[in-house]
Amino acid sequence: MINRKHLQSLLYDTLRPIPKFCSPEALVLLEYTSVIESDRGTFLTQLGGGPALGLMGVEPRTMVDNYENYLDYRPELLNTIGTVCGVFSQYIDPLVLRYNLAFNILMARVWYYRAKPPIPVTMKEVAKYHEKHYNTKTGNYASTGKEDWQVGLEKWERFQ
Repeated sequence: MINRKHLQSLLYDTLRPIPKFCSPEALVLLEYTSVIESDRGTFLTQLGGGPALGLMGVEPRTMVDNYENYLDYRPELLNTIGTVCGVFSQYIDPLVLRYNLAFNILMARVWYYRAKPPIPVTMKEVAKYHEKHYNTKTGNYASTGKEDWQVGLEKWERFQ
C-alpha cells in the first residue's frame, strides 16, 4: 500500500502541470479512486481476473477511449500528458497502465474530466460520483444490502 502522504504528493505532482486537472476536489476524488480500485496501490491488477490495471484501476478500453474520443483532438494536452508521464501514444502495451503510475493517474483524470459534472466536495457525494462516472453499472455489493457507494465510503473511512 502506498503511504497516504506519498500518494497525495504523487497525485499533486502528476496533475500540477495541467491546471484544469489539478483542483483540490480532483485530488480527493483520485485519492478516493485509488482506495476503492486498488486499496491505495496494494493491487495493481483487478482481483478476480478483470481488466482494470494500476493504482486507479484503469481498463485498457478506457485508455483507448480517452485517446480516440478526446486526446487525439487536443494535441497540446496530449503533448503535456506525454511530457508528464513519458507516454505519447495510445499504441502501447496496456500493461503500461499497471506500471506507470503517472500515466494511470492521468488516464483516470481524463476520464473523470470528460464526465462533465463538477466534482462534489462531500465524501458521500464523491463516493456517488465515483460509482456513477467510473465504476461498473452493476452493483458489486448487492449481497450486503448496501449500495456500492456506501461500501466505498466505509472503505474510504477505514483508510483514513
